[in-house]
Amino acid sequence: MRTLTNRNIWMLINYDGTYFNGYQIQPGVRTVQGELENVLSRITNTPVRIFAAARTDSGVHALGQSVNFHTSTPLSCAKLKKGLNALLSDDLSIMEINDVDISFHARFSAVSRSYLYLIDRAEVRSPFSRFGVVHEPGNLNLEAISECMAFLVGEHDFSSFKASTDSGSHGVRRMIKTDLWEKGKYIGFFFEANAFLQHMIRNIMGTLLWVGKSKLTVSEFKEVFLSRDRRKAGPTAPAHGLYLVNVSYSEKKS
Repeated sequence: MRTLTNRNIWMLINYDGTYFNGYQIQPGVRTVQGELENVLSRITNTPVRIFAAARTDSGVHALGQSVNFHTSTPLSCAKLKKGLNALLSDDLSIMEINDVDISFHARFSAVSRSYLYLIDRAEVRSPFSRFGVVHEPGNLNLEAISECMAFLVGEHDFSSFKASTDSGSHGVRRMIKTDLWEKGKYIGFFFEANAFLQHMIRNIMGTLLWVGKSKLTVSEFKEVFLSRDRRKAGPTAPAHGLYLVNVSYSEKKS
């Protein structure tokens, strides 16, 4: 029997990805989608399917994941938010929730996604940031890294930085903006694009760190990028330094 739906609800969610096996639901393991759908189904007393703007990998965090779902529940958004946050685990929170137009889709309506990768370059790593910042002690050539990041802006084939297991999807993406900032011992690497390939940012970061450590020159980085050959790029950087920070839409969701 088909369940009738007359509401489309958008949510902004935050999560610490440390103990999740990624966003996307998978049998037998804990995922963000799996936990959200389970709790929502309990609250609304009907099966719920959630759509997300991005499918983050295992260990990746989110400060601005955008999701939506269709439902016929009469519960207000305020009550849904309160109920969800009461039942969800401590590493997953609903920050905002609103009714939106029925045509809105968290993934297909998005025009860009933004990520931040955090590095701690202190001599000794802090035990308090071990799950949220990647420890890379010593100096990095940030000028060279910045030049490489600027080269990524625009519409390009990013096949050199896609997952090694990805042999099917095309690699063309539009990088809208890159930025690098320093704050004390921390370095932040910002990337905004219309969409990202699986492992794309982590593979870019692994290659940028080669540049920062003088294992690769700027011109060699450009050659790797233009080669469209994943085997020539650097290693995949650890997941726990990566945050989904924002999803942008051309029109308001409500």
